[in-house]
Amino acid sequence: ELSEVLVHELMHIYDVRVYNLDLQQCQNLAYSEVRAAHQAECHNSWLKYFCVKQKAIAATQNLFSSEARECIAKVFEKAMADTTPFPPSD
Repeated sequence: ELSEVLVHELMHIYDVRVYNLDLQQCQNLAYSEVRAAHQAECHNSWLKYFCVKQKAIAATQNLFSSEARECIAKVFEKAMADTTPFPPSD
């Protein structure tokens, strides 16, 4: 869905511009991918945590194939709690 794609990509822009995340670093990319999946394609999922984790791992593996799972694991809880610029929905 177009709105999911837009929200997903705008979350990355927010993370780069506001948080100054360098998405060429594994944990930074993982953090941003978790936030983007949480607010976009997994927003209405019944299995939200599973959905977010799987989407974020798949996206992070595009640049960090061997490190992605570890990077996601390190940032997952903090990233899931960070809903800015949106209000918490869970």
